Amino acid sequence: MHKLRTQVDTLLDYGKVDDAEALMEERRQFLAENGYYVRKINQAYFAFNGLYADTAASSDPIGPKMTELRQLSPSVGEFLRAVSGITSEEELDSLLAQAGAVTPP
Repeated sequence: MHKLRTQVDTLLDYGKVDDAEALMEERRQFLAENGYYVRKINQAYFAFNGLYADTAASSDPIGPKMTELRQLSPSVGEFLRAVSGITSEEELDSLLAQAGAVTPP
């Protein structure tokens, strides 16, 4: 699924939506032929199944960065206040640096 996610991201980056949809449907059919039934593979499927930012299959670093920031925050409330106004990955990186992240963002 990670490979599929990466391929879909690349196609979408080039504006090839129809090709991305065809690839996801092709993969869905292959899985069905091998006993793994998925009604539809699309962007919602990747999001619902955690393939966006919080697993090894992720293609986006935001999830792990948010997890690290939460771990560095003294409380859930402080974490929510800190992230409520961010609008970019750069702002998230800045918050991580301020919180004393061990690993560079």
